[in-house]
Amino acid sequence: MIFQVQSVKEQIAENILHEIRSGKILPGTKLKSIRELAREYSVSTQSILGAMDILEKQGVVKRDSGSGITVRNPKEGRLNLGLLALSDTHRPNTYFSFLNRMISDFDADREIILTTWRTTLKKRTTLPEFTRQVQFLERQLNIDCLLLSAPMLTKGQIGAFCKFKCPVIILGDFAAGPYDNIPCSQIINDNYIGYRNAVQKLLVETGMKKLIFFIGSLEYHYYRQAHDGIFETCRSFGFEPQCLEMPKGFSLFSDAEKEYVITRAIAGVDISNSLALTMGLPAGIVHEYKKKHNLNIQCYSLALDEISRQEYAGKVFAMIDRKIDGDLRNETVTFIPKYTAFPAEIMPGMTIFI
Repeated sequence: MIFQVQSVKEQIAENILHEIRSGKILPGTKLKSIRELAREYSVSTQSILGAMDILEKQGVVKRDSGSGITVRNPKEGRLNLGLLALSDTHRPNTYFSFLNRMISDFDADREIILTTWRTTLKKRTTLPEFTRQVQFLERQLNIDCLLLSAPMLTKGQIGAFCKFKCPVIILGDFAAGPYDNIPCSQIINDNYIGYRNAVQKLLVETGMKKLIFFIGSLEYHYYRQAHDGIFETCRSFGFEPQCLEMPKGFSLFSDAEKEYVITRAIAGVDISNSLALTMGLPAGIVHEYKKKHNLNIQCYSLALDEISRQEYAGKVFAMIDRKIDGDLRNETVTFIPKYTAFPAEIMPGMTIFI
């Protein structure tokens, strides 16, 4: 961790911003003149001008040669967002990439400034040390809202974020399942209904009555949801699906290791004349196995539907607006994802999980 000393202008800007966010200075209020602020803070006018430059770039204040410096309404200025992903791996994070694109591409009425971080959560980090790290991060940030993607966090670790000076919104599910009374607002995904609807549509379109699906470890809540939704759908069509569960940590395996695990999982299982759903596994590996062994299967992946992405983004930004307007309730909003099926041989690796 690198500790940075703030300049005088940064300290003044942060102090004024704190007074605005705490309600001591209300939107629409005209700030004191540059000279008055310089006397109040016992600094030079250059330092005050520098602080105003920082606040203006952040969209916090607006300057007019005739009317002075006025505090903006949060909805009028730029929206400064932070997106933080905490995971247990250095590997690429598909969900984080999706969130990044979703926020960057959202058609908002105001300019959005997005700051992103991805960091690996060390398993041996104690709660006091984790809390200290979060407090340090909070001191360095100057944002309107923090969006947090952290499926591996414990309830105690989530609590470390509850003292942030800006609202905190958790995006997505936790690996262990939902927590009761968490100190942050959250948008969770009902993958049970999402996958149930997607597989029902796929079975109707293909006319198949035999399904095999590859899925991650059922120790994770979101995989259990998907598993249960698929089973309910298949049973409604009058047959039992074949589930091939991958081991925990499968995403960290090399391609050769993944192929070996998949090969062993398939061995002894009659998957001929089946509809195969890759469920986030490397679709290319499954397809290559299909060609190598001349299997008569239809192999599909699922991708989040474009309309569903827009709906999810709308829920996120609606919650952001409520929070920066002062709604302090810890609310939970449920989102039902809609998926589109793609033949794996045409668009391998397209699956996006939320």
